Amino acid sequence: MTILADDAVRERLEAAAFRRLMLHLRQRTDVQNIDLMGRSGFCRNCLGDWLHE
Repeated sequence: MTILADDAVRERLEAAAFRRLMLHLRQRTDVQNIDLMGRSGFCRNCLGDWLHE
């Protein structure tokens, strides 16, 4: 049962981090996709797929 609780906590943390990232990107329209690609190592297609998901 502990594993399920840990998975649930991890999922909530990941969702919160994603929501925070999306909020940041919406507020910082000056940040370009190229900045994210360069800093994170995503290619354009990977970044687009990741944002879409």
